[in-house]
Amino acid sequence: MKTQFSKLAFVATFGLALTLTFGCSSDSDNGNNPPNINSGTEISSSSSLGAYPPSSGGGSHSSSSGGSSSSPSSGGNGHSSSSALKECESTFNPTNKFCYDGNVYDKCDGMPYNPSSQICEDGVANPTKCNGMGYNPLTQRCESNVIQAKCGESWYPWSDYECTSNGIYLKGGLTDTRDGKYYDAVLIGTQTWMAANLSYNATNSKCYGEDGIVIVYDGDGNRNELAPLSSTEIQANCTKYGRLYDWETAVNACPEGWRLPSNEELNVLTDYPSGSYIVGGKLKATSGWNENGNGEDTYGFAALPSGSGYYNSYYDTFNTFSHVGYRGFWWLVGRYYYYIEDNSIYSLYSYSYGGSDLYSIRCVKD
Repeated sequence: MKTQFSKLAFVATFGLALTLTFGCSSDSDNGNNPPNINSGTEISSSSSLGAYPPSSGGGSHSSSSGGSSSSPSSGGNGHSSSSALKECESTFNPTNKFCYDGNVYDKCDGMPYNPSSQICEDGVANPTKCNGMGYNPLTQRCESNVIQAKCGESWYPWSDYECTSNGIYLKGGLTDTRDGKYYDAVLIGTQTWMAANLSYNATNSKCYGEDGIVIVYDGDGNRNELAPLSSTEIQANCTKYGRLYDWETAVNACPEGWRLPSNEELNVLTDYPSGSYIVGGKLKATSGWNENGNGEDTYGFAALPSGSGYYNSYYDTFNTFSHVGYRGFWWLVGRYYYYIEDNSIYSLYSYSYGGSDLYSIRCVKD
């Protein structure tokens, strides 16, 4: 009986030992791997240590040509993952830095964190919040309690605008409640501009060529008068270029919430793309300009050569039209106007009789 009882005790003890052995972690990380961060987002700490000596006791290292640190996965167990983010190619010290998606960051009080949803402040990795909403500090920022994202090199409020390949567009654009016409609008720097010429049929506004004569110039600068345009041609000009306005009409032509731009706002516009002598090419549309004069349309402004109307003493008429295809003219406050020719943009005062010149309008958002 004693022998049988001793055998049973030995089996029970051996079984308990096996249970305890397999219940413990088999990883040799001594608890030094970073925890799982932000519901499974992987934090990759892999690096090429190069000449930097691997640290001892700070996690396991392989010993291939100088060594490389292990890559804690989203599970925080020190093993690689099939859904790993980009590894870091640069050398770094894993004691006080870590790798996340190809970039090296300083640890926060000795611990890695998730740079896409946290920010290290006074040694604490806090969730990023902007007016109560979470955001990704790698691609967004909080400015005046508004989340902004980056489009190229420009920051923009992502809740109201959208980034495209040729500009930052106002979501929903602009619908003129007076006639229901829709316009795209683009953010350039800090200003929102209409991306097409105003086409509101205000009293005294004209389509190019309407009720007048059209003058064209040949390559030698000689004037040639065209026959009056047909109604179809006139309407096609309105569709393509919008309407032309005299000064008195232009003052109140913009829809509610929008206005004529000032000279100061024009200066902001021209300074943003590096000066008035190249901005014309960046604001011009990529087609529609004669003699290879098309632009880059870098910001979605899509300026077209809509020409102008003016008083012509030779014909003694206020409805003379010219420069379509070569120049665009737009009103500013204070009876100033600006025009684009070649790749340059110029601002001038209109000395026309009673502000009778007919120019296009690009409204800017209040």
